[in-house]
Amino acid sequence: MIDSFCMWAPGLAAKTDWQDWIRGKKNIDDSTESPKITFASPIVTRRFSQLTKMTCYMAHRLKLDTDMLFFTSARGEIDIQYKINTSFARENEVKPAMFTLSVFNTAPAEATILLKSKVPYCPIYSGFENAVRNLITVGCAPLISERLRSVMLIYAEERVPDEYRHNLSGPILPPLCVGIKVSGKDGIHDFPPESLADAVSLITYLVEHKSAVWLE
Repeated sequence: MIDSFCMWAPGLAAKTDWQDWIRGKKNIDDSTESPKITFASPIVTRRFSQLTKMTCYMAHRLKLDTDMLFFTSARGEIDIQYKINTSFARENEVKPAMFTLSVFNTAPAEATILLKSKVPYCPIYSGFENAVRNLITVGCAPLISERLRSVMLIYAEERVPDEYRHNLSGPILPPLCVGIKVSGKDGIHDFPPESLADAVSLITYLVEHKSAVWLE
C-alpha cells in the first residue's frame, strides 16, 4: 500500500496549488529554485544541483526509514553535465569535484549521506518514456517477492539549461520531485496502469485518489 507521498516544485506549495496544476490552472515555475535544506550545513549543500537538493529534501520529508530507496530521473544531473561540457570546451579539462556531482546516482547517494542513513539505494536510468513505469515496477518488485517490507520511490527532474532546449530528444520536462513510501507485497496494486505513463499521470493519480496520505 502507499503509506505516504510528498511533492515539491518551484511555484507550487499548498495542496491547492498542485490541484490547480493538474487541472491546468497553474504552472510550475521554469526556474532553478530549490527547496530549503535546513537540516544540513550550507557549506555541504552549496554545490548541490537543483535535482540533488530536491531529492535530499524529499528523503528527509518522508523520513528515510524504509528497507531501500529507489531513484529515477529522465535526464539526471543535466545542469552540471552542461557545466562540465562548457568547462571542457573552454579549458580542455574536467574538474574532479564537478564530475563527482554529475553522475546519475549523485542525488540518492547524497540523500543517504546527509541523513546518515544506511539504507541501500538503487538508481534506475530509463529515459523519459519509461522512467515512472520502471521506478514503480522495479521498486515494488522486492515487495512482491517479500524480500523487502517497505521502499521509498523518488522521481525528480531539474530545469533544463536554455542551451540544451533545442537539442534534446523528447519533451522539456518541468522541474519537480515526487516521493512515495510503499509497503507490503500488494503495494504494486495501489498503482493502476494509467498512473505509470509519466510524472503528470502519477501525480494526478496521487492527488485525486491518495490525498489521505499526502504530506504537505
